[in-house]
Amino acid sequence: MESRGVLLSEEKKMYEEKLLAEAQAREEEHSRYLVRKALLALKFHLHVDFIQ
Repeated sequence: MESRGVLLSEEKKMYEEKLLAEAQAREEEHSRYLVRKALLALKFHLHVDFIQ
């Protein structure tokens, strides 16, 4: 019974680590998206300013 509890505890820890890794990956992807969006906006504004 005790070994089953240890196994469940380890499975829970692994699951929590997996969720944390997935959350970090989503956060990193969102950060990359925001950077791309900002760079595109900057490129657009520089291009518009250059034309005028």
